[in-house]
Amino acid sequence: MKKSVTILHLVMFVLLVGCNSQKVAPNEVSSTNKVEEEIKEKIQVDLAIVEEYDQMKELKFYGSTNLPSDMKLVLDISNKKGFTSQSTVIVQNGMFSSEWFEEKPGDYEILVTSPTPKEQSQVVKETIGEEGELLFGEHVSSYSNENNIKALIPVSYHEKEEQPFKYDPSTAENTQDSTARSVDEDAVYQYIMQEFDVITNYGENYFPEVHDPIVIEKASKHFEMTVSEVDKIFMDKAM
Repeated sequence: MKKSVTILHLVMFVLLVGCNSQKVAPNEVSSTNKVEEEIKEKIQVDLAIVEEYDQMKELKFYGSTNLPSDMKLVLDISNKKGFTSQSTVIVQNGMFSSEWFEEKPGDYEILVTSPTPKEQSQVVKETIGEEGELLFGEHVSSYSNENNIKALIPVSYHEKEEQPFKYDPSTAENTQDSTARSVDEDAVYQYIMQEFDVITNYGENYFPEVHDPIVIEKASKHFEMTVSEVDKIFMDKAM
């Protein structure tokens, strides 16, 4: 009988030790959460905005940024002639755009701000932090323990003379004259480089991840080509 009781106590002891070994102390849980929070990457905010002018639709503003998709921004647009307007935009894949305005190209100022982090979607808050604490840089303003976007961006664009041709990839590929295709590609490359000079102040403020998509998309629309076609021409010429 004593032997049976001893064996029973031994079994209970083993089970008790096993259960305790699987428990995680509260301090350990807290430390794990703290490490996960520290792993979240901070974002040094980049912003760039350019004008796009169309004789039929008039004026529109395009932007590029490394802020997350679905983030809301507010654009307060003005010029010295008295034009003012406000546009709420949503970042999608690093890009955003305003509506079209019945204005001419020229010199504008755009104040970019963001609603409080509490008004952003949960997906956005997971990237920028519940109080925007993961945002930093010259385009970020801190107020009441929250970080928000606040940037005054000058935008200048003056209508250029129209190019004397449009690039037609189907014609260029089928033609016997390779020189004609070469001229078209040279013009595309020159247009891209000119636009880079305009929006980056001749390379002084160049951020590839911000400015490359803007310029390639503008060239795509200007020459009525796909983005991939423009990108290929640019890469071939650059190399």
